[in-house]
Amino acid sequence: MVTPLNCYWFLKPKALTEEEIQAQYQKPMYQRYKGLLTFALNNRILVLGVVAGLMFGAITLMGFVRKQFMPDSERDQYMVYLDVPAGYGTNAMDRTALRFLEWLHDEEANPEIASSLAYVGYGGPRFFQTFGPRAAAANITYILVTTKDFDSIFPSMDKTRDYLAQNFPEVFPRIKKFWLGANETGLVQVRISGPGHDKIYQLSQQVIESLRDIPGTVGIYNDWENRVVKVIVDVDQPRARRAGVTSEEVANSLNAFFSGSPITDFREEDKAIPVMFRAVGAERKTLDRLRTVEVYSSARNESVPLTQVADLGTEVMYNQIYRRNLLPTVTIDAKNLVLQAAELEERLMPALDEIMKDLPPGFFWEWGGESENAAKAQNALKIFIPHALAAMILLMVWQFNSYAKPAIIFITIPLVLIGAAPGMLLTGAFFGFMAILGFLSLAGIIINNAIVLLDSIQNEIDAGAKPYDAVLKACLTRFKPVVMTTLTTILGLVSLMIPPDPLFFAMGIVISFGLAAGTLLTLVLVPVLYSLFFKVKAEG
Repeated sequence: MVTPLNCYWFLKPKALTEEEIQAQYQKPMYQRYKGLLTFALNNRILVLGVVAGLMFGAITLMGFVRKQFMPDSERDQYMVYLDVPAGYGTNAMDRTALRFLEWLHDEEANPEIASSLAYVGYGGPRFFQTFGPRAAAANITYILVTTKDFDSIFPSMDKTRDYLAQNFPEVFPRIKKFWLGANETGLVQVRISGPGHDKIYQLSQQVIESLRDIPGTVGIYNDWENRVVKVIVDVDQPRARRAGVTSEEVANSLNAFFSGSPITDFREEDKAIPVMFRAVGAERKTLDRLRTVEVYSSARNESVPLTQVADLGTEVMYNQIYRRNLLPTVTIDAKNLVLQAAELEERLMPALDEIMKDLPPGFFWEWGGESENAAKAQNALKIFIPHALAAMILLMVWQFNSYAKPAIIFITIPLVLIGAAPGMLLTGAFFGFMAILGFLSLAGIIINNAIVLLDSIQNEIDAGAKPYDAVLKACLTRFKPVVMTTLTTILGLVSLMIPPDPLFFAMGIVISFGLAAGTLLTLVLVPVLYSLFFKVKAEG
């Protein structure tokens, strides 16, 4: 109601005679479209063949479009994970982190670094929603690096990666950029599950070797980490009872030896600083010194050697064991500097098939990471798309009181691929979640254009025009409004494409290129299909 009222007030429309109306359609733009439309109506089979060929070419081109579920973030920050082998203490991790931070803040070596924040033995706080910090451990460090501008991120990441590889052989570094989705962009995960710890760990090492063979693969990480040597203190209860020692007293003595036990407090004004009793560092690292640990017996008020009440031994064990659905599961993470997640999975697949070909019963593997999250999102869309399509079909059948016209409309929807596929290849846009949303939005626009054309044709027929004349006149009448709607939509999306918006770029490309090609083809294919379905005879 508002739009017609504004047109009446501001545009001051004047009633036009039939001659003036027809004169408008004599302009070159209308005449060229009329010539194209007349040719198409007289050569319907040829037009359908050309459209089918274009459609086949577009489907083929989609196979070359690179896939990325969600893009990277535009934050001027990146993350550095420094891991030393499991079993090292926080002191070793402190020294390693300090050496790295000293280089990182060297203004001559890294003039692009603005600041950094390091957490030793801790995975950092959850400072944005989709970031899941790691559990605290003595052998990990999390560093948040802030650069002076966004353009400095990738050169700084490459420089940091090279420096760590050349100067920190004891470290397993992972350098990550921030992401916008629920999972890290480009992350490939292989999960191996089964009842046998040794078997799945062995398979994980083979997968890691296969990933290392693929050039450009970085950040390879096994969540079980390396095996560690653990000291087993087996308390012999009969001997302990004879010595008057309890298991709790053995534990307290060992805890004091390794971690320290408070014996008093040193007070400074309102502060109380605990004074710890602990063995010196050199003694805590030797098994022989452990044999001489004295266990205090409160019952006898004397100390006895640990070896008098317990047997000492060592065992190689897994540092940590993760389970998924109650099954022990090893997860291997990796990224590639060049390949996207889907491309890296494709390169890894032959090696995985060879590694997993003889899995025992109860063992299995699956993809995680970006591909798993993409599949979940697409499945969520697939649940509702059939219901939405069914509702649209029922609505259009009710509106047109026909099955043929809804069929014409749905045949035109895939035409958007003819423009979208070349557009994504030319611009380098990725096919992912936002591109899928773009295709869904685009389908609605194309449906609207087709409905307008079909409704206009029916209005001309109801007014007494011959079917062929009605098709021509309706298409000419709606040509300018349809084209203007398309152009304004595309121009409105330019701000998402120039400069490229990290989140909406792919969606803007899909809608713009798909709408441009889809609209032009709709203006030709809809009248052609209408003439075929309703047996409209071509003239002249």
